[in-house]
Amino acid sequence: MQRTVKQKIVPVRFDEEELEAIDGLLNKVNARSRSEFIREAVKHYLDTVREIRVIQIRNVSKAQARREILKYLKERKEADTFDIANDLRLDLGLTIRVLKELWEEGKVR
Repeated sequence: MQRTVKQKIVPVRFDEEELEAIDGLLNKVNARSRSEFIREAVKHYLDTVREIRVIQIRNVSKAQARREILKYLKERKEADTFDIANDLRLDLGLTIRVLKELWEEGKVR
């Protein structure tokens, strides 16, 4: 016996331009109807948003950032600037400034 999932109807308003755009894309994505197109678009958006990671940037001093970055780099062979900032939850600008100083001092390559 096939189990059915209870669905609800959600009214959504679109202007003519949006409907024309949807209608123009139905064949491109093999959607049988506007409803199917909208459901698939919402599923795609939900999947994309679920993957977004929000990072709370910590307010740390430059000296603290320097210590954390050096420790981080000692634990890895290599790292991208963006990954360092994200993993340590540091401001990207601060991370770049500290890395530039460390590079100028010959402490990173």
